[in-house]
Amino acid sequence: MDSIGEQYRDVVITLIKYHAWWPSQDQFYRDNPSENAARINYYGWNAIPALVVDGATGDGGNYGALMSAIDARLLTPTPLEIAVSDTLIGDSVYVSAQVTAPGEVDSRATYTFQCVAVEWLRPYKQYYIMRDMVPDPAGEPFTISTGDTVTFDRVWYMNLAVYNPLKMSTTVFVQNDATKEVIQAASTNPPKEHQLYYAASGGSTILPPGGSAQFFSLAYNAGTVPDTFDMDMSSTLPGGWSASYTSSQGTFSGPSEIPLAPGQTDTVWVDVDPAGIPGFGLVEMSALYAPDSTVRVQTFNTIHDVDVLVVDDDGGEPFEAYFQAALDSAGVIHGTWDRSTGGLTLADIENSSADALVWMTGLAFPTFDDTDRAVLADYLDNGGLLFATGQDIGWSLCDLSSSWWSVDAVNWYQNYLGATYISDDTNDMTLVGVTSDPISDGMSLTITGGDGASNQGYPSEIQPRSTALPIFYYDAGMTREGGVRYDAGYFKTVYLAFGFEAIDNPVDRALLMGRILDWFASSPTEVEDGAIAHAPAWLAQNAPNPFNPQTEIRFSVPAKGHVRLDVYNVQGQRVRVLEDRVLEPGVHTVHWDGADEAGHAVASGLYLYSLTTGGFEAARKMILLR
Repeated sequence: MDSIGEQYRDVVITLIKYHAWWPSQDQFYRDNPSENAARINYYGWNAIPALVVDGATGDGGNYGALMSAIDARLLTPTPLEIAVSDTLIGDSVYVSAQVTAPGEVDSRATYTFQCVAVEWLRPYKQYYIMRDMVPDPAGEPFTISTGDTVTFDRVWYMNLAVYNPLKMSTTVFVQNDATKEVIQAASTNPPKEHQLYYAASGGSTILPPGGSAQFFSLAYNAGTVPDTFDMDMSSTLPGGWSASYTSSQGTFSGPSEIPLAPGQTDTVWVDVDPAGIPGFGLVEMSALYAPDSTVRVQTFNTIHDVDVLVVDDDGGEPFEAYFQAALDSAGVIHGTWDRSTGGLTLADIENSSADALVWMTGLAFPTFDDTDRAVLADYLDNGGLLFATGQDIGWSLCDLSSSWWSVDAVNWYQNYLGATYISDDTNDMTLVGVTSDPISDGMSLTITGGDGASNQGYPSEIQPRSTALPIFYYDAGMTREGGVRYDAGYFKTVYLAFGFEAIDNPVDRALLMGRILDWFASSPTEVEDGAIAHAPAWLAQNAPNPFNPQTEIRFSVPAKGHVRLDVYNVQGQRVRVLEDRVLEPGVHTVHWDGADEAGHAVASGLYLYSLTTGGFEAARKMILLR
């Protein structure tokens, strides 16, 4: 594949499936439990199903999100090429593989060569079951220099009493153990006569004012005969926007054809111009594979100068439509960022011009990963407005049974969403509002049936923290909270521990969305040039907490002035002075390494930290565990 000058990964035709922890039911696990377990442990996953792409990037079992991640991976240039063949002689399969580095490669990098005997599993046609790793799951480390070829010869045993030779094949791949990414792969599965592929990455973009968007996609003929893509474009664009696509055949806004020889690729650029007009544009490119009428569709989203930015983090489900319709009813200009295409940056949020974020997670997990939390902490510390909703947010971040639990995750959840997680599933599908509350007064919600998503399996119970207030209860007795609003004085959040998309009618969804936005706007935080202006002073809870050996303390000062930040033990003795100087207004971060003024490590236990600036004084507790 050299039409654009870079070698891209071959089309994935084998998705290797490792089975684990089902010894009484799973014949594939029983046949090779040790290697299955070794491969699962290699990735560090202890929850299933886990779909792993790009080495360490996984998803909680959503096939649509998996395919989006595969598309992005296919479009990542690779420095290696692999050729593989195998021959069955008696009950032994002799494998020969050649790994070549045609372009520039780091000769100091150590890769691992893996050889896998796989069997096609008919009920799940897209999967191949790992039968044997040759010689073992550890593989063989090797290095390679530019222009070199390294040959690997392997033999695996064809157990004819267990294996079906017609369904068996060999897959080889090269992996970087440091990152767990697969650098390149090849299989002895014979190529199909007709096999067209259309892939794209970076399906969402946020434009700065006056910008235009260009998306990259790739058409590839993986078959053995010349073939043709029937391409077409459809779009939903605000008035005044325009869109087109360009291939080797020209520039089009409607149907076209791309003829491709076997192994040939063609770059397809999709251009979207908002002409300076605010809004959200969606373009769908379809590639028809004529022999069996298969259509590959790639979606490209462009966000420009919106009032509300919706973050679609539901794992590939279509639940964003409920949020978009509610915002339309409120007359709000909005755009949707597909989280599966990549994480948001603070610059993205600023470029969007959005006054508020709406982050929806559906039933997907994990959500609000380390990167998301860091970006949102910066956004909220600078006066942000966040509406977060999803039934597994609390479980994913705060439940000890979750693979994604961490002290940092719990602290973020409590400090920024203003809630304490209580339990995973109330088994309640009705909620009542709080009298006189600006958001929920007079509201009664049903989160099943109607025209809602009917996807609620685990509506969680939470409790408000700090100055947060309840806005919804699961019972008329008002003993189990399902939603909170949190005015921290310098940011605002609304958090629903159930899915907004499940509300059973559009009237309630529109009313609730409108009230949330009205509450956000009721006391706006003025933010200029990325710094807090005129926001009150505040002292955040340290994170992580408990900690060892270091923790981070965030605070804000409203105006330039002297700031004192001290650490005390429970006897009231000063342990360390962390700040004692004049600071500029805005958010500041200080780290404490658990040492006293003399640099000696202090003992485990409870400590207090105190902030004094102007007429503001505040103190919080923290725990050091050595």
